[in-house]
Amino acid sequence: MLLNLHIKNVALIEEIDIHFSSGLNILSGETGAGKSMIIDSINFVLGEKISKDFIRNGEELAIVEAIFEINQKHQAEIFSEMGIDIDENNQLLISRQINNQGKSHCRINGRSATVGILKELSSVLVDMHGQHEHQSLLNANKHIELLDRFCGENLDERKRELSLLYKKYKNILKEMKQLTGNEADRERTIDLLNFQTTEISTAKLLIGEDESLMERKKVLNSSEKLIKISQETILLLSAESSYDSSIMDRMKKVSRNTSDMARIDSSLESLTQEINEIEGLFSEFSHKLSVYCESLDYEPNELNKIEERLDLIYKLKKKYGATVKEVLDYYDKISIQLNNIKNSEEILKKLEQQKKYLEKEIEAVCLTITQERTLYSNKIQTQIETILSELGMKNAKFAINIEQKE
Repeated sequence: MLLNLHIKNVALIEEIDIHFSSGLNILSGETGAGKSMIIDSINFVLGEKISKDFIRNGEELAIVEAIFEINQKHQAEIFSEMGIDIDENNQLLISRQINNQGKSHCRINGRSATVGILKELSSVLVDMHGQHEHQSLLNANKHIELLDRFCGENLDERKRELSLLYKKYKNILKEMKQLTGNEADRERTIDLLNFQTTEISTAKLLIGEDESLMERKKVLNSSEKLIKISQETILLLSAESSYDSSIMDRMKKVSRNTSDMARIDSSLESLTQEINEIEGLFSEFSHKLSVYCESLDYEPNELNKIEERLDLIYKLKKKYGATVKEVLDYYDKISIQLNNIKNSEEILKKLEQQKKYLEKEIEAVCLTITQERTLYSNKIQTQIETILSELGMKNAKFAINIEQKE
């Protein structure tokens, strides 16, 4: 249902907002008042071609916006299939503008769209009936959709079931085509996949390895500086320091003094314990720093090896994925593909069995759908002929003919 129409710079109309209510809405006015411009604006916003004369004289741009309420389930399903989201109020905003160079721009709920999509929407949203046009009733492609609307939820469920089965069927056909392709193409694919799997597996990549290597490279590039600072720090802590006294010497003296004081005043025992703990921490820190300093001695070739490894990882990431994980995921994927191609005969047999099973399932569902349509078509024929008779057309006949496609 059309709720609101906003028109700006269209022919005689400078700017107007028209609000519609449910039921019959009538636009009346004398000739030249602009009634046809409103109809043209609706056609324009739904994708119809329009001339530059559509734009108000002296203006550069004409804009039409329409808000529709989507209150029918079949409409929502069609929009969903087209990838169009309806907002929480079940409303759809369509806007289209055209400039004086004849270029137009369309948006659906704020997202850009093509004129072709607007035309698809128009067949779902609006029926335009002029003196010589009745769109959906005379469009044979729409007849089955109109019939299905009478058939109810049971048919909708069967159609959803058919859609899922058909998707599976198409996927199987696609897999079979890949496995039964040109022999030369098949051999080329095997050669390529063999090369790629060998290249990746030979590298023996580990997730997070590149980050660890970069960190190690950073340390090695600054190893001289780190050794110098570590040794200086160890000297400051150690008794062999060339300074007047080391930190450790001073700590020991503080510890002795505190112990002497505690022997006289027992309230200082807690302080003695604290200074002893601090002294122990300094000693442990000095030991760990010495171990770290020794670890900075490395093989002369280590840096070269790291750079070579990083170069290999970089090349693999450039070819197969942005991260090591993506490269390994790609390896898993092509390994399965390679295995499938090498074992194609076995897989083809299984796919052929699945295909035949799905064909039977699809035929069964299609038969049920045809039976539902036939049942309701007979009811509709009777109802429409009754209504035509009440309208005075007693001899009018209405028939729905359902034919089976090959």
